[in-house]
Amino acid sequence: MAWRSERHRREVVPPGHDRSEVLVGATRLCRLWKLDTPAAYVDVEQRIGHRFTHKFSLADVVAEARRRHEANGPLAFEPGDAIRRHVGEQAAAAYLGRLAGSLP
Repeated sequence: MAWRSERHRREVVPPGHDRSEVLVGATRLCRLWKLDTPAAYVDVEQRIGHRFTHKFSLADVVAEARRRHEANGPLAFEPGDAIRRHVGEQAAAAYLGRLAGSLP
């Protein structure tokens, strides 16, 4: 993937994570939301005969996501969890308050 800047790379791939970890997490979210995007990309990868990167294929990513799902069960999270984890409890509470105020 061509990064627009080093800042963009850091935003997409958090410090301490590699790109395959981010993709495994995204694949697990696709499973949770019943999206077939990972399977479509694996199909393209197989049809064109190329791996996603020289380090790993998307089939590897999907297999690891499946293994983690079987070992740990489905992903579970509550609204505000990502904000809470990365910014803090106060920011999560503010977000949830805004979210509650925008619901009918």
